[in-house]
Amino acid sequence: MEAGGEAVSNFRVAVSGVPGTGKTTLSLLISRSGYRLIDLNVEAGKSGCLHEDEVDIGCLRERIRTDGPVIMDGHYSHLLDPYCVIITECSPDLLETRLHERGYDRAKIMVNLDVLLTDAIYDEASEYVPRNRIMRISTENGIKEKDFSLIMDFIKRMERKSDGT
Repeated sequence: MEAGGEAVSNFRVAVSGVPGTGKTTLSLLISRSGYRLIDLNVEAGKSGCLHEDEVDIGCLRERIRTDGPVIMDGHYSHLLDPYCVIITECSPDLLETRLHERGYDRAKIMVNLDVLLTDAIYDEASEYVPRNRIMRISTENGIKEKDFSLIMDFIKRMERKSDGT
């Protein structure tokens, strides 16, 4: 409860997925619907939780403040106590092309393809939230209006559930 007696929502939506699958694009679209967006890479740097290129998840978990409903954008967002998770996915061929265009070296591309092909993010997310609070979305052909409508319906349903209504 806040000082004024009003409840503070800590509803967190994790938008996760392998780099290059459209997390940030989707997160920005969702934020236009009124949700505060937290770029976890920026937040990790500001919070002193970034060491070289590695994010200290424990440090970020302790320091991140998400009073109110928020969208957390990052490939490790599912590890930061979300209420629900949206995982962005695309085909391995498209992912390889996208990562190559971003300048990723071959080794980094292969690691990310392995994460995609082994379903590691879904497996990790299901250790933190029930599977019925995980949504998967293909970004193979972008994010279509119909898909975005389904995503927003999922978020609203999860938000009502988190409030107990």
